[in-house]
Amino acid sequence: MFLMTIIIGVAGKDTWDKAYILFTGGLVIIGLCTFLAVWYQARKTAESAKATSDSVRAIKEQAAIMERQTKAAEIAAAAARDSVEIQIAKERALIKVTMLPLIIGVHIQGGIVINAVWFEVSIFGSTPAYGVVSGVFSEITDSFEPPPPSTLMMPTNLPHVIEPPKTYPFKCSSFLYDVKTQEDIDSIRERRKFVHIQGFIKYTDFFDRERKTAFRYRWNVTSLRNFDGTQFAYWDKCGSPEDNEET
Repeated sequence: MFLMTIIIGVAGKDTWDKAYILFTGGLVIIGLCTFLAVWYQARKTAESAKATSDSVRAIKEQAAIMERQTKAAEIAAAAARDSVEIQIAKERALIKVTMLPLIIGVHIQGGIVINAVWFEVSIFGSTPAYGVVSGVFSEITDSFEPPPPSTLMMPTNLPHVIEPPKTYPFKCSSFLYDVKTQEDIDSIRERRKFVHIQGFIKYTDFFDRERKTAFRYRWNVTSLRNFDGTQFAYWDKCGSPEDNEET
């Protein structure tokens, strides 16, 4: 009887031991499976991160390539524009004004004293100037400084279309109505009065671009003498840059 109890007790202990072993083994298997699942997930995450990194790197490289291509296209376009502008500058009509020496005196024609400021208009380039519109005004003032812009511009004798290079330069004039006596002439030579002229020539070039030649001068009499003993004088450009622009 005692021996049977011992055997039953031993047998019961083995059952619990086996159960414990099986339970522990199950936990180990579950842990192993969990580890494998976590490892697999981590690996896939790493692969996905690497793929994303490679994709981002590829996008950056593509963007860099596109940026270089864009810059190259911009450089090529700028070079093309510059080439076109150079050709236009070479072929376009450009009108310039050259002042002629001022010769004044008491000239009477039909009872009227006539004095004028004379200048030449020349055209450069191989294409015409269209729609030519011009205005000029000359006056005598007490100031060496240029007078305000005039609203009394008179048209010149320039044609509506100027075609190079046939009958150039054109000779144009602006009457000096205030020079009527010898006293007026002496006041200019003695720098008590000053002759000023201002004008403009607007036109459209062959490439349909609006152009303008503006000019403003004063007759500057100096104390120097020419070889013939006469006073040395010259046309002095004055005014603002806009008063003397060639666009």
